[in-house]
Amino acid sequence: MTENLNPHSGGIKYQYFVDKVPYECEEAHLTGIQIKSRLPEDLRVKPLYLEGHGDPHPFLITEESRVSFDEGPKFFSTKVEEKWVYFVDGKEFEAKESSLTGADIRKNLTEEKRGYALYLEGLGNEPDQLVNDSTCISLEKHRQHRLYTVPPASFGRQ
Repeated sequence: MTENLNPHSGGIKYQYFVDKVPYECEEAHLTGIQIKSRLPEDLRVKPLYLEGHGDPHPFLITEESRVSFDEGPKFFSTKVEEKWVYFVDGKEFEAKESSLTGADIRKNLTEEKRGYALYLEGLGNEPDQLVNDSTCISLEKHRQHRLYTVPPASFGRQ
């Protein structure tokens, strides 16, 4: 919070940011609709997200949401960077694109595993699918994409 320089308002101003643009208010609490009403018209129609509240995922502010500025400035965003999740050998990875090729996935693997065969687990009775470097995988939100690696076979060694 900052001291108010306006002698006629007689209060403290609370600060918040929307897409890095600073805003001030005299109220210690605002609802989502009150915050949006102070934004430029083109931003009022966009979803508003609270950033940096201890959760790695932004919190959607609804019209009824009540936000307190007592503990310092709040940071909001009208843009959320989509992250797509997939797993390889049980390890979670994030992608910024909704589809990846086998080559894209291999880039995130250890040097040793980059030479292994890569498979996408099938759903239900579907067979597992071999993923070549040119294979494109669509990372749908409603599905966990699980892949696994298989080392090259060493038949005939003694």
